[in-house]
Amino acid sequence: MKTRIFVGLILGSLVIAIYAAIEAGLLPFDEYLLKRPVLTFLFGLVNLPVIIAVPILGITSNFFSNILFFLWWFIIGVFGTWIVQLIVRRITKSRASQA
Repeated sequence: MKTRIFVGLILGSLVIAIYAAIEAGLLPFDEYLLKRPVLTFLFGLVNLPVIIAVPILGITSNFFSNILFFLWWFIIGVFGTWIVQLIVRRITKSRASQA
């Protein structure tokens, strides 16, 4: 459980840091993303629950929308780590039973 929470915290923090750097213009991704619109579409698709929740909740502050992004990616990190741990556990259990 500690690993899942740690991965969620790291993933949420990393996404917020990258998103803030792109918003501030510190990362030169404008030309890269213009040539690859699929990446922008996938990022929007993954973040669709947050994109829908912000206007429904009436959030106008960038700070609170960043908190929602962090929570969303924290949840993705926790559940992603849980799924990976289940897969690894099943693989190791099947290999142990074959030996």
